Amino acid sequence: MLTKEDIKKAIEFDDAAMEAGGYLDTTFETPSYRLRDMYKWAKENGKDVEKLTINERNQFLVDKKIWIIRHGESTANAGAVTNNHKTIPLSPDGQAQAEQISQSFQEPPTLIITSPFTRTQQTAEPTIKRFPNVRREVWSVEEFTYLSPETCIGTTADERKKRVNEYWERLDPDYVDGEGAESFNMLLSRAKTAIDRLSRLEERFIVMFTHAQFMRAMHVLDTSNSEDAKCLMSHFRELPRFNNCEIIKWED
Repeated sequence: MLTKEDIKKAIEFDDAAMEAGGYLDTTFETPSYRLRDMYKWAKENGKDVEKLTINERNQFLVDKKIWIIRHGESTANAGAVTNNHKTIPLSPDGQAQAEQISQSFQEPPTLIITSPFTRTQQTAEPTIKRFPNVRREVWSVEEFTYLSPETCIGTTADERKKRVNEYWERLDPDYVDGEGAESFNMLLSRAKTAIDRLSRLEERFIVMFTHAQFMRAMHVLDTSNSEDAKCLMSHFRELPRFNNCEIIKWED
């Protein structure tokens, strides 16, 4: 068990190395910047650092894993006509992919997040069935709706391709196509909010079922050095596409 003396020793031992990200002490096998954070948190909250609960300690001593998973193949992905972009279901292949994803876990998640859209919730269902006691939340991590939904009713992805190309060639992060559509900047705002919320969660293994373009928005914010929306929009289009049920793993 870590004592106050352990923490003090580790902090003093690598004060000079803190700029390099923290020294991994072979005695405690915990980077001392984490011990420092734990000690500071305990002090600020009036707690004895030697009497913290397991969950309180794990905030600082256990690595966080975040899996961001694209939904399985939807009927629209398979070429079907779209009527309501929110309620598009999985295809039979997508249902099989969702089952496969549920068997990929070596341990239960501590939180499962889905978007409000049917296809992410159906993708998460087999995992939820396997781990029924895991907490679940619905976040605003739905797909980027950059074409007005009313104008897309009764069309296929192929039939929308010309309008899709025109939208991206415009390269205007503030452009809104019409009622029910959002701008690229609005997408970035949602993605930033999701990243911030994920970083503040205490759960140590978080699984988010979301959508391809939302994943790209998170990825471009995480990897780009630019804050210019037009630059990010251009970079966004250069990113590789995420396949159905592809996983991005963010791990400390």
